[in-house]
Amino acid sequence: MNRRLAGLQLGLFGLFLVLPVGVLIALGPPAPYVYGRAQTEWPPISHLLAFEPEARQAFATALLDRLAVRRETIRLRNTLTWSATGSIDREKVVSGAPGWLFYKPAFAAWDCERHGRLDRGLHRLALLTELAAANDLPLVIANAPNKAAIARDQSGGRADLYSACFYAYEARARRRFADLDSAHFIDHAPGLLEREGEEDTYLPTDTHWTRRAAYAAFEDLLRETALDREAPPKPKPDTTEKISDLGNQILLVGAPLEDPSYAATSIEARAVGEGVVVIHDSFYQEAPDLLDAMLPGVRRVNVNFPEFSSIDLREAEHVVLESAERAILSRVLDHGFFGWHSRVGRWLLDGMDRAAASCRWTESRDLTAGAERSSLSLEADGSMQADGPAPKLFVSLPEISGDATCLRLTLSSQAPVHPRQVARLYLDAKQVRIAPEDRVFEFVHGRTVELRYGRRRDGTAADRLAFVLPASAAGRRIRIDFQELPADARLGAIEVAPRFGAAPARSANP
Repeated sequence: MNRRLAGLQLGLFGLFLVLPVGVLIALGPPAPYVYGRAQTEWPPISHLLAFEPEARQAFATALLDRLAVRRETIRLRNTLTWSATGSIDREKVVSGAPGWLFYKPAFAAWDCERHGRLDRGLHRLALLTELAAANDLPLVIANAPNKAAIARDQSGGRADLYSACFYAYEARARRRFADLDSAHFIDHAPGLLEREGEEDTYLPTDTHWTRRAAYAAFEDLLRETALDREAPPKPKPDTTEKISDLGNQILLVGAPLEDPSYAATSIEARAVGEGVVVIHDSFYQEAPDLLDAMLPGVRRVNVNFPEFSSIDLREAEHVVLESAERAILSRVLDHGFFGWHSRVGRWLLDGMDRAAASCRWTESRDLTAGAERSSLSLEADGSMQADGPAPKLFVSLPEISGDATCLRLTLSSQAPVHPRQVARLYLDAKQVRIAPEDRVFEFVHGRTVELRYGRRRDGTAADRLAFVLPASAAGRRIRIDFQELPADARLGAIEVAPRFGAAPARSANP
């Protein structure tokens, strides 16, 4: 039995060594990307010899990825379908006008059934820009528009089956984007729409913008922020070869495209990029060399690369968060890349706390006693403790004449930070509807600041929310919900103070 097992292991080892070489010799070198993703890596031989199920699965997938027979079968099927019928409809790709392809998940992301959650993301996006302005956060959020939003005239054909809900919400989102503070939010769509009649901003069989359009987006970014105000001469035009994601990589059809670009060596530096961190996805990744030339020293971090999971923003002087439009409204929510519980969220909360530290707390007012409590008891020392399920508070905020209002609350517990231990603070939403025709609600999902409280792994405490309130919250009510309050949790004083001081307070609005 042992000899048979040893023989099997030797045979498997030999197959592991010979098979990749055989595939390469017999079928030619594989493409680096297949079906819209990077090829699966060969698993370590030690894992295969240990008969690990994951290793066997990875081995089989890596082998299939490299089989030219499989690729050619897919290529032939898609080529015949598209050439014979003029249309194609696959899991990730759908055809539009003749010769045009669109990324199907972009339509699905804004489907009608998702509009409620998308509104939640719009509320959060608006709140982030308001908080950034009120707390002097060096934050800019950049939106890279969906291809269908710019190349609208090319999205007929099969794409029409999926685009009605998409365009309905796209119009709603675009109107809201236009109202956001331009110092903290940039929608690249208007600039690209202006250029669309002059040159291609998106290629027919790729979902991303051209390199030249990416350069224009970088110009928008620098022009609309404090990073740069001057426009140097246009760099030298150039073209590069583009392996299109929809056509070449996913459908395996067609030849690489000519991508209009600029020569990076001819680009004049626009500003010093030291201290600037650009967190981005595949859209800014289309032309990283152009951004590097415009902002020498900039630090770029792709959300899809491993380094994003350990990013440290404490030394950042400017932070740019770029996202594809199809994902931006989910990424700013609680568990998204830019949500309150991410490293970006921690940086935002820390920055807001620093801004609040300069408020005039010597002139503060304690609002704890007047708060409307549910499942919370007021203790003799003035703190509050949960005495029932779903504890929450409603607090009326004073309006401080001629000044901004700062808010601070503490929540102490020795329990470790846990995903379900959340203090969720709702800000008033009556004055910030997405569209004028929307119903008026005092509190809406998404318009919240959130803190996972308790003791962190590094020994520090997550026990305080402090920030300068946006102007829309002044004189309104706030609501604070608590999830999974540990037995030892104590809610301390809820305080407000003027940011600059020496102004009398008026009573809160009813």
